[in-house]
Amino acid sequence: KARRAVVTDFELGMVMDESRGRAFNGLAFLGAVDFLTGEVLIREYVKPTGKVTNWNSCVSGIKPADMNAAVRRGAAIHGCETARAALWGYVHSDTVITDQALQNDLDALGIIHPRVVDTAIVTTQTAFKGGGQSGRFCRTWGLRILASDLLCRNIQKEEEGHNAAEDALATKDLLLCCIENPTLLDDWARAERGAYPRYEPDSGEDNDPENEGPSTWP
Repeated sequence: KARRAVVTDFELGMVMDESRGRAFNGLAFLGAVDFLTGEVLIREYVKPTGKVTNWNSCVSGIKPADMNAAVRRGAAIHGCETARAALWGYVHSDTVITDQALQNDLDALGIIHPRVVDTAIVTTQTAFKGGGQSGRFCRTWGLRILASDLLCRNIQKEEEGHNAAEDALATKDLLLCCIENPTLLDDWARAERGAYPRYEPDSGEDNDPENEGPSTWP
């Protein structure tokens, strides 16, 4: 049954594209959580159809032995096409997909979706109002840092790699924090922006902290 809002988090490995002679980010694990209820909808290994050249285990948390074990017990999704079908079981055109650095995951899954919220963009746009005169941000913040700074939560422990379900739940809570605690978000953003004294906002934008109202997300 399609949900009103879904949080996703994918783990990726490098997969060889023989037709192009190079490797690309391939889906290795798919996680999806109902944004409104916190119910874990999907938590499955995804067996790449091409040759994996690098599992990125220290980041993804995916090890070849774990993938092989999941395949043997029939607990792995086979390929991106099947993974897309699994996600579409919970997502329709009106469903809002939320993720951290969403574009990377959508590219890996090979989909375009009209209703998305990217917590990387929410936090970065708040920190750097308007993106500067070049239209580019000075930096973005990863989910681990954002969860630590805004949620006081320790995730993505280095020795364990990522956990897709944990990351999805952290993304959900991060967005709720941004919506429900705009003052906290603005205080964080102002402190981070202070590390970039040469940053200049877009022309015409008021950058006086005294004149900044609370953020409104979404």
